[in-house]
Amino acid sequence: MISIGNNITMTGDSLQRIELRAVCDAVKNPNSEMQARIRQLRLLRDIDEKKYSAAKRTLPYIVCGMFASGIRKSDDFSYTEYFIIDIDHLSDKSMEIEQIRAKIVADDRVAACFVSPGGDGLKVFFKLQERCYDKGLYSRFYKIFAHQFAQDKGIMQAVDMKTCDVTRACFVSYDPNVYFNPVSSTIRLEDFVDIIDVDAQHTLLQEVEKCISNLPEKKEEKPSPEKSEMEKIRATLNPDLAKKKENRPPAYVPEILNDIIGSLKEHIEMKGILVKEIRDIQYGKKLTMALGIKEAEINLFYGKKGFSVVKTPRTGTDSELNDLMADIVNEYINSMYVFDLPNIQRNQISASALPS
Repeated sequence: MISIGNNITMTGDSLQRIELRAVCDAVKNPNSEMQARIRQLRLLRDIDEKKYSAAKRTLPYIVCGMFASGIRKSDDFSYTEYFIIDIDHLSDKSMEIEQIRAKIVADDRVAACFVSPGGDGLKVFFKLQERCYDKGLYSRFYKIFAHQFAQDKGIMQAVDMKTCDVTRACFVSYDPNVYFNPVSSTIRLEDFVDIIDVDAQHTLLQEVEKCISNLPEKKEEKPSPEKSEMEKIRATLNPDLAKKKENRPPAYVPEILNDIIGSLKEHIEMKGILVKEIRDIQYGKKLTMALGIKEAEINLFYGKKGFSVVKTPRTGTDSELNDLMADIVNEYINSMYVFDLPNIQRNQISASALPS
């Protein structure tokens, strides 16, 4: 078991136990939103390293250690049975990531390996033969093992030696080629460090097991009830409100918009931009998108003159990103015109909607 958390920036963020296999499955096949977030981060990394680092911290994170309180605090450390070596900035060292990956996964001690969120590094997992209950011992072992491993693989410049404390975390990623070895060779601490009072450490086992037995397993998150509660409160203020909403006819959306919206969403997300919401409005679709911490919102309509894209100056949206999103949607509409997609006639596309 390892631990997973949702918000590393939040003090007291609660950890949950999860199997390494489950983490690898999630990295290999994340939902479309997570895929879009990772693609977006990899584009942002090439543009602005500082903004990338800040945005990366919004991802779920993994810690190999178990903590008695269920919170990532050094004083509450119980034990660890896995550890991670962080390999990063490979391109800066003129190293090819797939060549390094092939060299690493050939080592039968490697339990798992996947590409980092930024796309220029690797997270490498190992399993200890026996749990380590001492954070000082773990730190000494880690420095020695990481140094020897990096030296053996010829990646000394790329291995982060600072990740030697029990609270260090790594962020989840997206990697369809994630490597997982359920029968990896385990690592013996005593092969790398002199262990004093091993028996004394094992006397803590029962107490430690009791401390962590109440940590929850990773479960499906349930939707927040706040929205429904607010609707109930509104209904008490205006009893006719709920009835009016129920009787309100659905927005009319031209069929052509329903036909293209899926491929338009893919087109946008291929640019590394997250499509957060698509909502039906009268004669159109409202699209809400995000790039890092910035949001954009546009309306796509279809009428007698064809398609039209309208930027929404909603409070909280970024005007520059609104402009970019309008250009991207117009680019998609233009590609429909150029390639004459099936079931879409040329006269269905308004010339005013095409980019100049």
